[in-house]
Amino acid sequence: MNNKINKNEVEEIIEFCTELRSDYLAMKNEEKKILKQQNAFLISILEKMHREFVWLKQNNYNFANPRIPDHISTKGPVLGRSREGANIYVYDIESGGLVETARYDEFKQYPIQSLKIIEEGLFEVAMEGLVYAKGLLEERNNKINKRITNLKSQLKKYDEILND
Repeated sequence: MNNKINKNEVEEIIEFCTELRSDYLAMKNEEKKILKQQNAFLISILEKMHREFVWLKQNNYNFANPRIPDHISTKGPVLGRSREGANIYVYDIESGGLVETARYDEFKQYPIQSLKIIEEGLFEVAMEGLVYAKGLLEERNNKINKRITNLKSQLKKYDEILND
């Protein structure tokens, strides 16, 4: 039984490992690039929707996230939960920044960078929190549209009865 590895086999192994390392580094760079894109996207959506968030807060809407059903925030959209589950990530409408709050005490808060949410793999969770807030806006519009339709119907009904 010959357990010797010849020089060609060693070179092939080294070349294979070098290629694997090179592939890994390329994928790591691609991952960083995509994380930066997600971060920029999150920031741009928060900036774009800020006025709507202000309106919702002024009209006493509470914010939630379908992926975090046991938490409601009065400060702004719920964007994620810390890995250990003790804290919640929220867009604080008043400051226009992101904060980490104690799960059961929104007044205990610490500023965070958006990249923390992204690096913890919470991009989709954050987006679902923003989609939920968008749904509140749509719900508001549907309610007012229904009310307008009702009011017009009432007016038309009595106009026809009393003006004939």
